[in-house]
Amino acid sequence: MKRTLLTSAALTALGLLCTPSFTWAQNTQPPAVTAQDGGAFSRARKAYADGDLATARTEMEKAIATMPEDADANAWMGFILVKTTDHARAVPFLEKALAKKPDSVDNMTNLGNALLLKSDRTADDTDRAIELFEKVAQKKPDSAEAHFNLGYASARKKDFTRAATAYRKSGELKPTDGQTFINLGIVLQSLGKLDEAAQAMRTGISNNTGDKAAHAALGSIEVQRRNYSGAVMVLETARKLDTNNYGVLVNLAYAYSKMGRSADAATVYEMAADLAANGAEGAPANDVTARYNQGVLLGQIGNTDRALAAYEKALSVNPRYLDALLNAGYLHFTRAAYAEAASRFKAATELDGNSFVAWLNLGTACQKQGDGNGAILAWQKAATLNTSDYDVRSYLAGELAKQKRDDEAAKVFAEMARLKPDAATPQLAIGLAAMTAGKLDDAFKAFQGAIKADPNSAQAHNNLGVVYERRGMLNEAKMEYRKALQLDPTLMDVKNNLGRFGDAGTITKPAAKPTKPASKSTKKK
Repeated sequence: MKRTLLTSAALTALGLLCTPSFTWAQNTQPPAVTAQDGGAFSRARKAYADGDLATARTEMEKAIATMPEDADANAWMGFILVKTTDHARAVPFLEKALAKKPDSVDNMTNLGNALLLKSDRTADDTDRAIELFEKVAQKKPDSAEAHFNLGYASARKKDFTRAATAYRKSGELKPTDGQTFINLGIVLQSLGKLDEAAQAMRTGISNNTGDKAAHAALGSIEVQRRNYSGAVMVLETARKLDTNNYGVLVNLAYAYSKMGRSADAATVYEMAADLAANGAEGAPANDVTARYNQGVLLGQIGNTDRALAAYEKALSVNPRYLDALLNAGYLHFTRAAYAEAASRFKAATELDGNSFVAWLNLGTACQKQGDGNGAILAWQKAATLNTSDYDVRSYLAGELAKQKRDDEAAKVFAEMARLKPDAATPQLAIGLAAMTAGKLDDAFKAFQGAIKADPNSAQAHNNLGVVYERRGMLNEAKMEYRKALQLDPTLMDVKNNLGRFGDAGTITKPAAKPTKPASKSTKKK
């Protein structure tokens, strides 16, 4: 009885990992100055102009101590704190400065910066930053930077529609600013406007040719557009710019696979998997999807040894990876390592008790080890999970019949007949059960149905002959036995039945013997 295993050998989709975060490209602006103290305040501004931020911060703190309510001193203190990335501490100084000079565009811009970039940013902080940048854009409608900042703040709030509008306006005002178009591409991708996103990203890259994150992002967009040849071109460039970028590698490998370049895809997935195993930045912790996909691609090109090794590596990190368990079990089975196969399939059933594939394959592995009862239990579970699968019932019925559990086998054969009324095997089994019960009319009908389904079934012709014989229709019986012998000269039941007839056509021995059906499976795709 041929058994065909099912696998789960399909690529598992990885998230598009190459999209960069929105880049904050616009600098904060030094505030305008009216305050003069002739001391610390002036020294702080001079130190800033000389590029000495540490001294600028120290001197400005002295100035604030002597002028705590001065608008300019607070504005400069906040500005320097932003420049030294102490964003949370900058906020109260900038709020005080803005309260004293409510129309200051510089203070609005710098406060918006601080609110967006502080590590403990809240939703209210983002809303406040948007409000500030909207005011700046209204006051300076021709400022590309103002619209860029509004786009950035809106994107942080995930208001991608407003962000796209702001970035487009910024791009119109400053068409050579690559970062504006790169950020526009990201928000358009988030809106699902992939064609526009790709165009915006290409415009951005043309002005920022060495931006590795932008190349990576464009590659992910092209993958989403299913423009796999375009994705490969840009992702290969991204890979050269950043050889250890996990997201670039997995997207490149996926694009290769979609172009039928399975060997290249397997190689690149392996690189990505090795990066993940070494804790590379950007690689999901303990995620082995790339390793699993490496196994799938290696299997596709026939390198089953390395495919199995890849699945086992994936399982060593994540023993609860269902698809890896199924595929590793399948490859162990093909090597006749039935105990290993059964172990993987059993683990799969424990992980997902509703996996039809896992139970089906566990039954097959059990039977190969001579564990018929284990096979029956597994196939019974599989049959309950898939009420329309004919093949698992064929396996189950065959094993039940082999163990002479005829009543149970008959019930399964009846299910098979319901699923495939025109199939020969269940009709043969139903006919045999009817004969055992002495219901020759039902047996006759079933064997005729089997012959209709498979005119070349030697078993069906032999069994129909037995019914004819038991009805006393010896000529008809002899004709059916001869047909059966022509179809299968090796079938001993037919030889014995036909040999019982003498030269005159009379029966010389008393026992006609029907042939039991052999269940077969159909390969699943």
